[in-house]
This record gives sequence, structure tokens and C-alpha cells, in this order.
Amino acid sequence: MPSLKTLLIGTPLYRPARAVRRLFLGRERRRRERHTIAFYRALLPEGARVFDIGANVGDVAEALQRAGARVVAVEPQPECLAELRARCGGRGEFVAVPGVVGRAAGTATLYLRPHHAASSLRPDWLGETVATLEVPMTTLAELIERFGVPAYCKVDVEGAEEDVFATLPHPLPLVSFEYHRSGLDRAAACLEMLSKDADAEVNLNHAGPLRFALPRWVPADEFRPGMMERLGHPSAPTYGDIWVRTKPRSG
Repeated sequence: MPSLKTLLIGTPLYRPARAVRRLFLGRERRRRERHTIAFYRALLPEGARVFDIGANVGDVAEALQRAGARVVAVEPQPECLAELRARCGGRGEFVAVPGVVGRAAGTATLYLRPHHAASSLRPDWLGETVATLEVPMTTLAELIERFGVPAYCKVDVEGAEEDVFATLPHPLPLVSFEYHRSGLDRAAACLEMLSKDADAEVNLNHAGPLRFALPRWVPADEFRPGMMERLGHPSAPTYGDIWVRTKPRSG
């Protein structure tokens, strides 16, 4: 039986119902939301264009909106896309792009997992595949041509990060992408793509409150040699996000 939220999504009642529900959020949940919005506000100027690639139901996209950003969100799963549009559409400048970002424009097979947040373009990704879905595929180069260079690009695509960055025409000012301990070789390849021909600095955040794990931004050339050992250590978190900020090299 569909949940009440599912029934309300796509109707005029969804947003008022969600506003009422938010009145009953606990103090800790409200504190976390304020912290996340403040984190993004400290990083981004008001009105910054941002890309949310792998937006899912809009947790990050909504926080970015509340921080004053103009959001382009890319999401392939119809149910997630419906909730994403219901949450973020009509608030500020927001565009939802149905599909995935990969190496070439066309279509791609999405491997669906029991929980929508784990669905992936990789058939060998974590968890059991319960179904497949053919979805539109665009490229990061095409998104940049269509919407302009983003001040920030967040990528959470369950193991397909290299495919997202494959067509990157030039380094971006600020990027975050998810890494997993089981795929550190892919994370290293992404870092190489993002820091090529640019002065790049790196930071990390792990699961939990959104904050940087390193006390300072580390030059990519300094971070890269010990990356596999640092992130692959048994005591290190099993996943998190790598942040890369760049500026073009002079000369």
C-alpha cells in the first residue's frame, strides 16, 4: 500500500503537509539542518550555480537551495525524481534533469537495489540487483555547456564517479565525490582527473555531521601519495566524500 507521502507527492498538498511535519522535527534534527545549511553558505556565494549529480530525493539539493544556491539536479529514478521536484521545484531557480551523467550521451542501464540510494550504473555495486531500468544519459561537458560552469559540483553516483568526470573540459572550482574503501583506485583516478592542469587542494568529510575532517586543505600533490594508506586503513571510515577545490595554473 502506498505511503501517505507517496500519495501526496505531485499534489498541491505535499508542500503544506511537509511544512507541518517539519514543525515536529526534534531539536537535534533541526540543529543538523541548520549546521548543513551554514556549511554550504560558508563555501558558496549567494546565487551560486551548483550541480547535484545523483540527487536522489533531494536532501542535498534542498539544503543547497536553503543556502541560497541555484541548483541543477540530475536523478534517474522516477520515484526519487518525483519527490525531488516536489521538494525543490518552485523554490528559487531549480532544474531537475532526468537521467544519469556518463561518458557519452545516449541511454544507460541503471541497476536498481532494494534501497533507492544504492542503485548504480555498476552491475557489481554493493547489494543485490532487483531490477534494471533504461535511463537517459548526458555528460558533464553537456551540462556545463547548457547551464554554465558550476561553482560547486556534488557527485554521489554509487561507484560510477569516473564516468561522470570523463568528459570534464577543465577543472571545476569546487567538487565533492563519494568514495568507498573498496574502490579507492577509482577515487584516486577521479582525483587525478579533477586536479590535472590546476592548483588543487583536497579535504575530506565522513559520515555524520557535514564538516571537514582535515584541519587544513592539503595540496593534491601532497595528499595523493598517502591517499590509499590513509583512506584504506582499517581504522578509517569505510566511506565518505573527497572534496577538491582548484584554480587554474598561471602561465
